[in-house]
Order: sequence, then C-alpha cells, then structure tokens
Amino acid sequence: MKEIVVSECVPDAPAFKDAKIIFSGLDNTFAGDIEDEFAKAGKAVFSNAKNHRMDDDVPILIPTVNASHLGIIEAQRKNKNIPGFIITNANCSTTAMSIGLKPIHEKFGLEKVIVSTMQAISGAGYPGLSSMDIFDNVVPHIGGEEGKMETEAKKILGTCVDGSFQDADFMVRGTSSNWTDKWLSCAAKAPLFLFNSRYPRCAIESM
Repeated sequence: MKEIVVSECVPDAPAFKDAKIIFSGLDNTFAGDIEDEFAKAGKAVFSNAKNHRMDDDVPILIPTVNASHLGIIEAQRKNKNIPGFIITNANCSTTAMSIGLKPIHEKFGLEKVIVSTMQAISGAGYPGLSSMDIFDNVVPHIGGEEGKMETEAKKILGTCVDGSFQDADFMVRGTSSNWTDKWLSCAAKAPLFLFNSRYPRCAIESM
C-alpha cells in the first residue's frame, strides 16, 4: 500500500494524465462536476454515482440488458462538445430488478411492476444504523431508493433512437426496507400463460 500515491482528482494530475479510462466511485456530493472535467479532458468516465444517471444523453448501462444504449455516446459528445464521455451504472436494486424484467418486457411487455426490497445495513455506509434501531427490527424506508428504482428502470428498459432515450412504458412502484432480497410482482401487456414453455433459454441464463 505504501507505493500507492493519493492524487488530487483533476485530469492533469500525474496519476490521471495518461489514463484513458476513469472509474469513478466518488460520493455524489462531489462526483458530478469532477466527472464532467474528466470527460472534457477526453477520458471515458464510468461512474458509480447518481449525478448523471438521468441526463438525457448519458446511458445507465447494464451490458446484458441494454448494450445498445452505448449508441448515444456520440450524441453526448456532440451535445456537450467534449472528446470524452460519461457512462453510469444503476442503483444496485434497480440493476438486479432490470436484469430479471428485461426478457419479460421484451417478450410480453410490462404494464406494472411492484417491488419490495430487504437491504443489508452495510448499504448505509460505515456509520450504519444504531444497534438499537436495527436489532429485531425492519426499517421501512431508505431515502431516495424508491425514486431511483422508478426512474432508472424505465430508462434502462427503454430504447435509444436517433440520439435520444424513450423510456419504457410501464409503472414502477417500489418499497424499501432494511439483507438484499427482492419480492417482485409484475403485470404484462400480453398473456403470460405460455411463459414457461416459450421462455427464451438465453433469458434464463442471463438471470
């Protein structure tokens, strides 16, 4: 560890000067502006922060679900007049949900999704929750979680055409608690009675 140099987070710092790909795990308090600067400097920025997820020309990428959304990168470069680009990942709960919903939405079309999550206290960061709060208890709300699942999933399962996103047309309702398990119920536009016999093999493997 002693050989690792902690550097200022600016594109022309020695640690980043020759880097072409930047992985950003910054806190969202700082991530947005810093990631913009790296993209302006020609870097390919892959972000774990929420700041740019809902930008009109930034994909929320899950490679097995929406790799075609990479096509919007050229539009992003043109819109922002930058040589680099920014790609984000999704909220962790949204990612798992979207991977499961993708083949169903593709084959039958989704109308409504209702999901409840049970999430580990480690997700609250190092301070976590007080042992008195969590012992023999379930905390019924995680701030911001429902909103992320509702907006991000529709963007991820939508389409990218002519440099813009069209969100998937279905309703998402999320409820969060505090281990990471999910209970998910969905309504499809087409009948699901042939679901088992005709479910694509590739979809099963991807799940």
